[in-house]
Amino acid sequence: MKRLKKIKPKDKFKQGVRAVEGSPGLWDINYQVKKKRVTKRIEAVDYDAALTIRLAMKTTLRKKKEGVDNGEPVFSLDEALEKITEKIENEIIRGKRCNTALSEVVPPYRRFFFDYPKYLGISWGTTADITPKDLEGYKDYYSDVLKKPNGLSTEINKIQSILTHLYQLGFISSLKLFEFRQVKRPRKNSRPFIGNSASDFIKVLLWIKDKKPRLFEFLSFVTNTARRPKEVRRYLREYVNLEQDYIYVQAEITKNKRPSEIILDEELKRDVVKAVNFSKKLNSKYLFLNDNGRPFSANNPQLNFKKAAKECGIPNWEKWSVYQLKKRFITITRAEKHSGESISMVSGHANLDSVMGSYSFPDREQAEKVLKTGRLRV
Repeated sequence: MKRLKKIKPKDKFKQGVRAVEGSPGLWDINYQVKKKRVTKRIEAVDYDAALTIRLAMKTTLRKKKEGVDNGEPVFSLDEALEKITEKIENEIIRGKRCNTALSEVVPPYRRFFFDYPKYLGISWGTTADITPKDLEGYKDYYSDVLKKPNGLSTEINKIQSILTHLYQLGFISSLKLFEFRQVKRPRKNSRPFIGNSASDFIKVLLWIKDKKPRLFEFLSFVTNTARRPKEVRRYLREYVNLEQDYIYVQAEITKNKRPSEIILDEELKRDVVKAVNFSKKLNSKYLFLNDNGRPFSANNPQLNFKKAAKECGIPNWEKWSVYQLKKRFITITRAEKHSGESISMVSGHANLDSVMGSYSFPDREQAEKVLKTGRLRV
C-alpha cells in the first residue's frame, strides 16, 4: 500500500496564490486585511479559480470588518454554467471523470437554476440571489410538480455537488456553501426485494457476461458482496492486496465515511484478478473499468442491467435495479440465520439496523414459518 506524500509548498506565492506539491487541486492563498495577514488552504480547479476565490474571500472579510454586506460574489447563472461545463470537460480529458459526467450536472443545473424560478414566476439573475430556502422549496417542486419522489434524494445530492463546483470556481462563498450543505436530503424510499428466483438473476447475468464481460465482473462483485454499486465503481487498483486476499476501501468513498476491508475468497479473487489485469493493461488507477476502458458512470450499470432483464424476457424487468442484487444477498443471508455482524462486515454497513430492517425482505414462506412458530393453539 502506497504511503501518502507529505504536502509541501511547490513555489513562492504569486499574487497571493501557490500550488501545493503532490496534491492537485489544493492551493495555498494569503491576503492582508487591515494589517492582518491571513493564510488558508483551499480547493480550486486551476490558478485562475484559486485567484478568484482568494479575491472573494478577501472581499468578504474586508466587508465583514467594515460592517458592510456579506460580500457574496456576484456572477450570472449562464456564466456559472459555462465555467462548470468547461471545468468538467477538462476533467474528462484528463481522465479524472467519466465521459457521461456532464449529463449528471447540466440537466439538474437547468432544473434548479432556470426551470424552478420560472415555475415560481421569478428570475434569478446571479448566484447571489439563491438561498438555502430555495433548495428546501425545490424539494416540493421536484417531487410534486415533476412527480419524481423516488429520485429526490439523488437530485438534492447533485445540486449540492453543483454548488461545490461553484465554490471551487469562486462563484459562491464558503459560508453560502456551508449553509446549502445543511439542507438535509430526504431518506430514499425503500424499494422491496422483487423476489425473483435465482434462475432469473443467473439468466440475466449470463446474458451480460456474453455481451459485456467487463460489466459482468462489476455486477458479479456487487452480487457476491452486497457492496454499494456507487462505491464499487470508485475502488482503486492500488488498494487490492492479492497476496493477503483483501481489498482496502478508503473512508472517503463509502457512504458511512468509514474505511473497511473486503475479504476475498477463491471465487471473488478470481474475478478481481481479471479486473486487476485489465486495469493494468490500460494503466488505469481504477479497479473496475467498462468495455471502453473507462470507469463506470453512476447510471451505466443500472441502464444495462435493466436492458438485459428486458432482453431476457423477465416479466417485471422495469422494476429491476442493480440494488436488487445487494438486497437479494442480504435477504438470503439473513434467512440462513447469519449474524448481522458477519453480514455487515461483508457488505460494509456500519449500522446493524440497516441490515436487520431496510435491506431484509422476508418472503411469504418465511412469514408462514413465523406464524406457525408464534401461534398459540387454544
